[in-house]
Formats: sequence, structure tokens, C-alpha cells
Amino acid sequence: MKKSIFLMAAVIGVCLCFNACSDKENGPDPSRFQFLGQNYDLTSGVIWKSNRNVLISTVPYRYEYNYITENEEGQGEEATNTVEGFKAGSDMTVTGNFMLSLYGTGLTFDNNTKTVSGQGACISFHLSTSDIDKIVPGKYVFGKAKSANTFMAWSCISYKPGAGNNTLLEITSGEVLIERNTDSWYIKFDCTLANGSKLTGQYESTLYTSKAEQPAYATYEDVTIAGLLDSVTMTLSHAPELGGMILGNIEIADTENGKAFYSTTTNESYIANIAEELRNKIDIGLIWNKNDESFVFESPIKMSSYLWYNITLTYPCHTTYAKAPATFTDEDFAKLEDTGFSYESKDEKVVFGGTEATFSPGYVFFETGNGIQGVIRIKRFTPMDKISMPFEETGVVYITTPVNPTLVMDIKYPTNAVNPPIR
Repeated sequence: MKKSIFLMAAVIGVCLCFNACSDKENGPDPSRFQFLGQNYDLTSGVIWKSNRNVLISTVPYRYEYNYITENEEGQGEEATNTVEGFKAGSDMTVTGNFMLSLYGTGLTFDNNTKTVSGQGACISFHLSTSDIDKIVPGKYVFGKAKSANTFMAWSCISYKPGAGNNTLLEITSGEVLIERNTDSWYIKFDCTLANGSKLTGQYESTLYTSKAEQPAYATYEDVTIAGLLDSVTMTLSHAPELGGMILGNIEIADTENGKAFYSTTTNESYIANIAEELRNKIDIGLIWNKNDESFVFESPIKMSSYLWYNITLTYPCHTTYAKAPATFTDEDFAKLEDTGFSYESKDEKVVFGGTEATFSPGYVFFETGNGIQGVIRIKRFTPMDKISMPFEETGVVYITTPVNPTLVMDIKYPTNAVNPPIR
């Protein structure tokens, strides 16, 4: 008789929620596990089927740009800077996306409503399979790339569905063995947690199945991205009540002024300094052309060239853009979930006017360096502005800083299932 043994220590990542069971002389029975010397039941399990994983290959991409150095005399010479990055490749791999959740005493799965209730032990294995329609028996090894026969896993010491204070614990290495005999499943796992503690055990019984309802497309409305300035000029002056006489200017690179960097992973915009901390996740950029007062969509890997030669901020993703044809309408945008979206990647300069006289709404197609293709709907803009405030406590001196112009847009793109760590 196979035995369930579950060994675990509190560490970020895996979600085990469980109620204690009394020890038996001969150890835990089948479909039980052991945790810190106590035995716990594993009473049920569910296979949650999610949207498939679509993996696009990446290939190296190099961007070089010239700049003028400057010495103490204000003279300089031309130099070249190189940024190493990546762009979308031509190979595509599709894997199945399943979450295998094992539940302890206190947790109940309702097969009619497809919901879990109660409170108890739970561990969820995120399995990437070679078959997109079903879990393929075999060995799965830990890996975050979502390639076939890999897994990630989370658990919670006292999992309560819907609660916002579940403490998650993460598995960081190991393997899972899956066997099937008609309707009976055998799951054996030997894993390690982030703190080095072992997590081992097994489960032998039937498994319920359920489809995890997830949208095919992610839509983010009213996203605001600022146009990156080629420089930020701050003006020092006397307070308005003292005549406002200008005392001087300070000119710096736009590293902290405009949120010109956007990530489709976090769905947020960032200033340059913060974006560098997420450098591999930044995949949309926007600059402001002050000469003709326009917005230009720019590849993140090229954004560093606007941050002055002595700024070492780099963003490796190469994203391409193309202006959508005039025939692409709001109706087309709304129906992407039904019709799907695919276009031949182009690397065009996409410009939108930044004045009342030149601005016109429109659509932009894009492909990120990770192969995500999507559509941006440009809705409106806010013009360049400025803000003045006291420079020091006395209020005698004021500083006036530009406020970057912005584009407001909706962004839509296919989404791989973003599963919760545990279900």
C-alpha cells in the first residue's frame, strides 16, 4: 500500500493548509502526509485546466547609438554605446497549462459549482504538459519557463479560499511523478523549499477536473504613458510675490520626471530609474519630440539613447510598432477575443500629434521582444505643463519643473493564463 508522506517547513512559496490527524503505530495511511512529525490527511484533488501556454523564442538583438562626449573644456568627440538585448524569434511552442491541487481535511470541492470551500491543507502544482488537452503521466521537474514536463508549486499552511491573508510558501526545486490507472491517480513529489527544507509526499485516489474560466485577451483601459523628454530643465526663481526673477536653470536627463516606460507584465508605467529595476519586463516606450510637438512610440532598448551618454540605464527588450490601417475600428478592437489577432511584425515609426491641432485618435499594432502581439487604442492626450513649488522652507526661492505630456490609451493583447499561486 502506498503511503502519503508530506514534509514541510514555513517558507515563501507553497500553500499547505491542513488539520492535524492522530498518529498511528504503522505511520500515515494512503492519501495522508506527514508534517513536522504529525500525520495529516489528503482527502481530495482537482485538476484545473487553464489557457494554454504559448512560448515564443527570443533571439539576441543589439542596438548601437552615437553620442558626443564632453570634457572639462566643454569640448567632445563622438563615441558609440552598445546595448545588448533580445527580440522575438520565429519559433513557437505551445504547452498545456494545468493546476493540480491536493486538499487536506477541512477543504471541500463541490463538483456542481466547481468551487472549493472550508479551510485546510492545500498544495497546488502548476504543470506545463506536452499535451494541451490533458495531463500526460510522467516525471515533471521544477522550472519557470513553462516548457513541457516542468512545474512550479505553491502551498499554504492554513488555506482558506477567498481570504486575503493566506500565507504562501514556494517550492524552488524538485520533481513530481504522475501515474494513472483508469480513474485512479498516483502523485509522488520530492521537492525543496526556498529555505532548503524538504517537501515530500504522495497522493493516491481519484481527481476531479474543472475548467478555470479565463479570458483569452487582457484589456487594460485608460493606461497613461508619458512622453520621455530629451532633457528636464528646472528653473529657479524668486517667489512670485517677490517679483519672480529667474535665478538660473538646472538641466538633467529625464530619469525621474515622466512615466515613459510600460510593462505588459505588471500593467503599470514607470519613470526611467524605477523601470531599470524591472528592465527585462519593460516592453513599451514613448518619447516626446519637442521639435514638432509629437509623441513617438519607441523600442525600450533604444530608450537609453535619450537619457544622455553618462546614464547607464538600459532596457533590453526590442519592441516593434506599426500604425493600424484606417479600416481598423472600435468594433474590431472589441471583437479581438472572438476573431483573434495576428499581424506581420513591422518596425515602423509611429507618431501621434501632441497639440489640439495635430492630435488624432488611432490604433497601434505592436510585438514585444517576448513575442506578445497586441493592439493599443490611443484615446486622448494631455499637453506639456509645468508646476512651481517652494525650493526651500523659507519660500523665498521657487523651482519650476516641466510636467511631461501624456497619451491615454487602452491596451489589449492575448494573455497566457495568469493563475493564482494556489486554487
